[in-house]
Amino acid sequence: MKKILSILMAVCIVFAFSACGKEAGTGGSSIASLQENSGFEKPDSYTSVLKLKINPEFKLYLSVDGKVLALEAVNDDAKSIYNNIEFSGKGFEEVVENIVAAAKNGGFIKEDANISFEIIEKADVSVNDADIINRASASAKKAATELKIKLPVVDDDETSSASSQTQTSSNSQAQTNSSSQPAQSGNAHTHSFSKATCTESAKCACGEVSGSPLGHKWQAATCVQRKTCTVCGRVEGELLPHRYVDGFCAVCKQFESINPKQHLKQNVEYIGYFRISGDTLLASAFMFDGDVCVLTDRIFSSTQTDPEQKPIVYKGKKYYSEGGGMEPFSYKLTDEYIDVTQSLYEESPEGTNLRVHLMKDGRLIVKSTRFIEYPAGTVYSTDINEVLK
Repeated sequence: MKKILSILMAVCIVFAFSACGKEAGTGGSSIASLQENSGFEKPDSYTSVLKLKINPEFKLYLSVDGKVLALEAVNDDAKSIYNNIEFSGKGFEEVVENIVAAAKNGGFIKEDANISFEIIEKADVSVNDADIINRASASAKKAATELKIKLPVVDDDETSSASSQTQTSSNSQAQTNSSSQPAQSGNAHTHSFSKATCTESAKCACGEVSGSPLGHKWQAATCVQRKTCTVCGRVEGELLPHRYVDGFCAVCKQFESINPKQHLKQNVEYIGYFRISGDTLLASAFMFDGDVCVLTDRIFSSTQTDPEQKPIVYKGKKYYSEGGGMEPFSYKLTDEYIDVTQSLYEESPEGTNLRVHLMKDGRLIVKSTRFIEYPAGTVYSTDINEVLK
C-alpha cells in the first residue's frame, strides 16, 4: 500500500512541475514578445525632436516640413495610450492634439496637470525652436478648449519658478493677514484665500481680497500665433506678417507663391533633389512643354566620357551628365498651383500625382507627391548651380 502511495505522489509532483513549466514558458514568451514589439528605432532622417510632457511623455521626430516621422513613448504612461494616437503622415500640430485627447481619455489629465514642450535635438541648425514650440503650444490649447479641460502650457523650468512664486505669494498673504487683522478666537471667521490669478487678487469666500493680480505673462505674437499669456491662455492682438528670407518665412517656413498661369516658364528644365548613389549622382527634374509635363530621372557619372563635356561639382566632386529616363505626364494649372496628373505612357493612379507651387523667386516647390524621386518640400530651380550650393 505504501509503495502505491509513493508512486501516486511521484506522479503528482511530475504533473505539478510540468504545469509550472508551461506557465513559465507562456509568460516568458509573452514578455519577450512585448519587449520586441515595444522596441523603438529612430527614423533615418529627421530635422528635430520635440519632447512633449503631461504625465505621459513622448518624443516626436519631425521632418523638414513638420510631419511626424516617428513617435516614441518615453515612459509607461505614454506606452499605455500609444496605440490610441494617430501620427503617421500627420503634421506635429495635429499629433499634439491627438496626444492631449488620448491623455484625457486615459485619465492622465488631473486638476493640477500641465503640458510642456522642448526641442531636445536638432539635426538641422536652421530649425526654429521657438516656432515649433509656439505652434505646439497653440495646438495643445486648442485641444484643451475643444475637450473643455484646463491644461496650462509651461516651460520645463517654469514649474519650479511658478511654485516659488506661489510660495512667496502665500507668505506675503500670511504676513498681510497677521498684520492687518486682529487676533481672533472662538468661532470668529478665519479667512481662506484662493490663489491669485492673472486678473484677480487672492479672494476669500466672504469677499475679502488680499494682494494684487499676478498679471499676464505674455508670449510675443508671431505669424502663426497671436500674443498669448503662457499662464492663463488669454489671446490678444493680431498675427504678425510673415518674415521672408530666401523665399521662406523665417518663423513658419511658409513660402511666397505666385500665379503659375502667368509666370511658369515653358521648355526650361527645373532640376533638384540631388543625392549620391555609389559613384553616381542622381537628380530629378521637371520641364513643361505645351500640354505636357516631362518628368526626368537625371544621371551624372563621376567618369568623363567626352573631353568637351563640362562637369558639375557636388560636395567637392566632379560629375558629368549622362542624360536620363523621361516620362511625359498631363498637367493642369490653377491660379495657385500646378497639378501633375496622368502619365501619357502608362496608367497611373487617378487624381494628382504631384502638386507643385511656383515661388515668387521663380523656383518650384513640391507640396504633395506620390513619387519618392520628388519628395515634398523639395525646391527645383532652372539654375543648376543654385541647387548644387
